[in-house]
Amino acid sequence: MDIDISHFAQANQVSGGRYGSIWKAHDPANGRDVALKQLALARPEQYPRIVAEAESAGRLRHPNIVDTYPPATDERSIWLVEEWIDGASLAVLRPPQAQLTVPQRLGVLRGALEGLAYAHRNGIVHGSVSSRTILIEEDGTPKLVEFAAWPGHPDAAGIGAYASPEAFAGEDLTPASDVYSVGALLSEIALDPAAAEPTASGSLAEDLQPVVDRAMAIEPSERQPDAQALLNDLDRAARRSFGPVWWTTEGLGAAVGSTAAVSVPPNRPQPAPRGLGRQGVVGIVASIAVLVVAVVSAVALTRDDDPLRAEPSTSAPRTTPTPPPTPTPKPNPARNFQGVYRYVAVVTKSTSAAEPVGSQQTRTWSAKTNCQGSTCTTTVDTGSGKETLTSTDGVWSSQVKGTGQCINLNTQKPTGQQTPNLFTRSLQPTKARADQILTITGTDRFRQTKKCRTQEVANYDVTRKITLTYQD
Repeated sequence: MDIDISHFAQANQVSGGRYGSIWKAHDPANGRDVALKQLALARPEQYPRIVAEAESAGRLRHPNIVDTYPPATDERSIWLVEEWIDGASLAVLRPPQAQLTVPQRLGVLRGALEGLAYAHRNGIVHGSVSSRTILIEEDGTPKLVEFAAWPGHPDAAGIGAYASPEAFAGEDLTPASDVYSVGALLSEIALDPAAAEPTASGSLAEDLQPVVDRAMAIEPSERQPDAQALLNDLDRAARRSFGPVWWTTEGLGAAVGSTAAVSVPPNRPQPAPRGLGRQGVVGIVASIAVLVVAVVSAVALTRDDDPLRAEPSTSAPRTTPTPPPTPTPKPNPARNFQGVYRYVAVVTKSTSAAEPVGSQQTRTWSAKTNCQGSTCTTTVDTGSGKETLTSTDGVWSSQVKGTGQCINLNTQKPTGQQTPNLFTRSLQPTKARADQILTITGTDRFRQTKKCRTQEVANYDVTRKITLTYQD
């Protein structure tokens, strides 16, 4: 890791990303424009792993994968360095911002899956596939970005809705983890009733739902093993709905170009070419009024990782454009988690003889949800106490660290020693009608993270598959 951030010149901040700020910069060593993406959540001890993953991703050469270069550092952070792409992310190119047809949206995802399948064949896991890590060039070509952004954090902006249960549990990720994320994205862009249209009704949902259900299985072993297997399943399902050539990017370039249009207001000075310097990030942020490119799309400015990769048009009129009205945010689906549910927890992995694999627990949950903006708080009476769940994107996740009493297994009495434990939970709706969530699935895991003194048995570690079914 020997590249300093001051190596780059002509740096303009274009947006804030999921982990930190994003800048467009010029690499004078080889004359290319690059995207600098700050990984502000990364800790110094994680830097070597990020560098190694960037090196691995840098060896990937595929039309649907962005080129990755060696990371750069400053005194505070590590930065991903990637090929600069003129275009926009899939997060922007969805209704109401851009009216893409379902075949167009599926076409974008198909291209991303082609790139992901190539990565999986080369032993590389992406780790954070989402609508924000798929960019579409102005010619309509989808590109996967941010391969080396992991280890990230499932709570970073835009990840929680797509992160696999094992990501929330802090476990090692596999190609099946990427499959889960793509399944969540596939459900969102093709099966979400809010995105439905005449060409995406009935038969598509009927054909595609089993593919999504398998991709989003709680247990990785029950999913498609990798992106190629998921692509094969998607292809068979989409053929039944749209015919042999089911994907299309027709008109996509125009939609991208329109969304990514930029302009520099009159009387605003152009940034002079310069290096970032040892204090460059702080200095440039302080001079943001000079350096930030004004974006025509107000929607794009609110997205936190969309570089909107386009240069100011030299033919654009030198008047300040009127931004389009900001669209009404899509309501958080968690608001419809209301009423009485049947709770079923089935043990899927266990080191405890008291809770063997296959054992089941059934309860009645009573849920009441209140929302403030996009944040919804659900109070649940579980029958044995009350619990609070919070969601910002339709997914409920929690991680609680605690301590437990060590017990002598012979006498069944506490020894006086305490041991740390960790409880993680991830839940998300899988079936709903207009105003009511009907089914919620997910997983939880309770594990002892440190042995008790003289403990010879395995650490307590139990994982359960959760199903909540609304009781009419």
